[in-house]
Amino acid sequence: RQVEEYDAALLAGSSFPAHGFEMDRGYPLGLYDWSRGIGWYALGLCELYRLMEAHGRPEAAGMAKRILSLSRELLPLRKRNGGFGWMVARPESVFESSGTALMGLLMLTAYHISGESCFLDAAFGAEKTLMGVTRRGGALDMCQGDTKGIGMYSDVWGLMPFAQGMALRLSVELNREEGEG
Repeated sequence: RQVEEYDAALLAGSSFPAHGFEMDRGYPLGLYDWSRGIGWYALGLCELYRLMEAHGRPEAAGMAKRILSLSRELLPLRKRNGGFGWMVARPESVFESSGTALMGLLMLTAYHISGESCFLDAAFGAEKTLMGVTRRGGALDMCQGDTKGIGMYSDVWGLMPFAQGMALRLSVELNREEGEG
């Protein structure tokens, strides 16, 4: 039900959600192409799909459709390095690690649903890019700092535990994929 309610915040003709929305009137708030915002939404879709599929819920098909639609829309927006910018639709936007980790998880789920290798390749590309911004001590760099509110996006880029956790999860799931291949 929450996902369906959030449809009020989708960009018309797109799978991109706004950062948030005003609940009474459904007005979208914030950016539509903020990578971490899309990533949080994607993570929710993927987790709902996983749980619904595991329990044989018919709603899993709707989640799968949303995941594939969003994944297909994001594929051409990847940066040359395989990651995503903090604003995914703007080619000149700075690479951002937390959104990239979340999009990698989305792409991996899209691959599990569809079997299409383009999604698996995108997930591995995201991982490779994240490895490229990992410091010698193992900390993941290039994460956009915390927002101060809807529409108030940070211009600080550095270390954040959240990005580290999502990147590690992506790597663990991709390692499983390699073990099965």
